[in-house]
Amino acid sequence: MQIEPSPDASRFPGMGRPRKLTYEAILLAAEQVMEDEGFAALSLRSLATKLGVTHPTLYNYVRKIEDVEADVLKSMASQLPLPEAAQPEALREELIGFLMAARELILKHPRVIAPTIGSPAWVRFVALTNTWKDALFRHQRNELSVSVAFAALMCCVAHDAELQRVWGPAYVAQTASAMQKHFGARPNAGAQERRLTVII
Repeated sequence: MQIEPSPDASRFPGMGRPRKLTYEAILLAAEQVMEDEGFAALSLRSLATKLGVTHPTLYNYVRKIEDVEADVLKSMASQLPLPEAAQPEALREELIGFLMAARELILKHPRVIAPTIGSPAWVRFVALTNTWKDALFRHQRNELSVSVAFAALMCCVAHDAELQRVWGPAYVAQTASAMQKHFGARPNAGAQERRLTVII
């Protein structure tokens, strides 16, 4: 997990108590709370419990829980690439890369696929998926078809990640091998496309 450097003391003027926690440790603990108990469970109290400190002690490091949540979500979202290509074939390869990155993120954080509607996590990831759909709309004017296809791909990715989480990588690898043997692959298929055969 890539996390920005811990804020220095100037971020919390007037707070002179010695630091025993790093901001990185706080973000990692917040991520665990969000994963174990759901995104809505993150609060200063639940975070303090996870860190093994008192609620008042946490105020020496965190002013608002919303800031912590925003930084955790920013870190998660940074693992998902945004579209850059203008040509359809290049955009397709980028989409495959995005789907593979989404699969890895869901494997690490299964709850990320279904945040509470209206929550900061929901808003951030809806914005991210809308960025992808807007890029695809440039090449396919039927917005309903694009939206349905994109949602179907994300469901396939989530299903594949859940299979691996439950049955293990060996099962997914065997399934991929069987599907590739049965359906074949284009001679010039890239590595990402061959891996995606198990999803699509």
